[in-house]
Amino acid sequence: MKRKQGFFSALRDEVVLWLLLGNVEGSKPKSKPKREKTEEEKKFRRRAKYFLVTQLVAVLVFLSLLGGSDDAELELDEDDDSVDYD
Repeated sequence: MKRKQGFFSALRDEVVLWLLLGNVEGSKPKSKPKREKTEEEKKFRRRAKYFLVTQLVAVLVFLSLLGGSDDAELELDEDDDSVDYD
């Protein structure tokens, strides 16, 4: 007497069969043909590139300004205000 299979066991059997037959036949998954990009997609990508470039420039400017003002190198003398006029 044959037992009725459950959904998941039937699905598992189908997947195993598909894997076995797929490997025997040596079939590769079909690649999708490249679709043409719309003008809106092209404009979006161009703007995204400009945005990233401006962000990079802003970070570089910020780091150069931040790195240029190193207070540890400055020596302040408290006696600078007093001037000797002899």
